[in-house]
Amino acid sequence: MKEEQIWGDKALPVMKGYGTKTGMSDLAIALGGLMGSDYKTSDGHRTGYLWSASSDGIGYVRTVRYDGVRSSCVPCKRLGGARPALPSSITSSIKPREARLSRKIGDIEVMEYGEYPQTIAKPDAAKELDGLSTDQLEKIKTGKKYTFDDEKSDAYDKPFKAKEYDEYQHNGKRYIRIEARPYDSDSVLSNDHRAQRGEKYWIEVQPIEWLKDPSDVWVARQALFSGVQFDRNREYDGNFAKTDMKQYLDTYFSKEMLAGVDKHAEINEEQKPKSAPPTRPIEINPTDESSARAMLARFGDKITRADLLKVGKDKRTMLRKVIEGGLIGDALKMLKAAGEKITSDDLIAREPGAANSNIEQIAAQGQLAAVFQPENWTNNVREMQEVWARVPKHHQAQLDGQEGRVSFRKLLHGANATSLKTLQATTGAIRG
Repeated sequence: MKEEQIWGDKALPVMKGYGTKTGMSDLAIALGGLMGSDYKTSDGHRTGYLWSASSDGIGYVRTVRYDGVRSSCVPCKRLGGARPALPSSITSSIKPREARLSRKIGDIEVMEYGEYPQTIAKPDAAKELDGLSTDQLEKIKTGKKYTFDDEKSDAYDKPFKAKEYDEYQHNGKRYIRIEARPYDSDSVLSNDHRAQRGEKYWIEVQPIEWLKDPSDVWVARQALFSGVQFDRNREYDGNFAKTDMKQYLDTYFSKEMLAGVDKHAEINEEQKPKSAPPTRPIEINPTDESSARAMLARFGDKITRADLLKVGKDKRTMLRKVIEGGLIGDALKMLKAAGEKITSDDLIAREPGAANSNIEQIAAQGQLAAVFQPENWTNNVREMQEVWARVPKHHQAQLDGQEGRVSFRKLLHGANATSLKTLQATTGAIRG
């Protein structure tokens, strides 16, 4: 964001409401982001030192200090955290199934869109991952990678040095492993552990939270990464488009923040020229709804589970394509009409080359209610619970019974009831 969007009369309403003090993800802290020691955001997170997209007018970058006030820094340092923002030109084209309202901070709507390594892993998960052999770790790689600057923090005259970090999936969650290079003794992680240089940490990949402004600009709730030079030059004239930070956002962050959508994340609100080609991150919904609907229509009421599990030339099953097209609910209804159903194994499977399991993809697209309808689990309540256990915790809110949403407990009760009726009908038929 630019300086005028952060402070003053022209500041974004979301900045006036949330405040200018900004937190840092554990990843950003571990990568060398400068933290404050005594300040917290309006929602209780420890604060850090952030870049803006503006110049201070005398050759430095305008920065946001950990107490929320204006400061400045030479652009060649790597201590600033980056808090991306999505301009309205991008947010206006985000499909409903690609983002969701997760909660509110006061009157500010918090949207989930995209994903990124953010929070240090729970102790049990870290211990289990550390206990895996090299071969075992190789088997749980998702194929996705995240890229950060591997150059030393004080190598001011040296440009960005890309280093990739593999993503691993373990017990339904995804992680990367990094070696910490904290800025100083104030580099305290969210678990209250003071980051130590050279220690290796597992960082969990989680949905990115964006603060939604009335202008439809979305501002990241916290700094998502650090350790990247704003620019290798020692002076900054305010032309953000020419900076190394802009290049990093375009080349790496905008693609890696998503499991992906055809969008482009920027640190300021300036819109790209209309002639600029779109950035193509990894697709989170590579099969569109119309294509998925056409596939289902070819089979009609004669569709079988075997049909859904057939692998196409693109090495993906029809089931996966239907899920990506947002039509898993339609497919399940068609299967039921044909006297067929898919299994829990089908739902928890992760197909070769996929970044996540089928149920995780269903959850990411907000389609859990369609899957967990009681009629889909008649006489299979235990499998229903097993699949639910594989739904990422942050997506289970889709069935939390709040704000008009149905609860998983109610759906489970319904599945038990339909199973009991079926059993009673079968028993009655036998006795008769």
